[in-house]
Amino acid sequence: MAEQAEEVPSKLIQTRVYELHPNKTMRRVLDEACDYRRYCWNQGLALWNKMYKARQALKSSLASDPKKLTEEQKALLKEKPSPSER
Repeated sequence: MAEQAEEVPSKLIQTRVYELHPNKTMRRVLDEACDYRRYCWNQGLALWNKMYKARQALKSSLASDPKKLTEEQKALLKEKPSPSER
């Protein structure tokens, strides 16, 4: 009988777990850092939503066939780009 070889994963992922025991000052600083991160995320999300809604409104007002767009309409689409992760 042929023995079956075990498959070895191509990458070994190592993780580490750290437990924090912050004092009152450290807890305050960590909370402030998390609050700032949340603030930045919300600002970015608001901008993304604003860009997305503007792009959708513009696309719905233009011709349904993108091949028939005028140069002016193409310029308008360039002014309001589709939002991305960047």
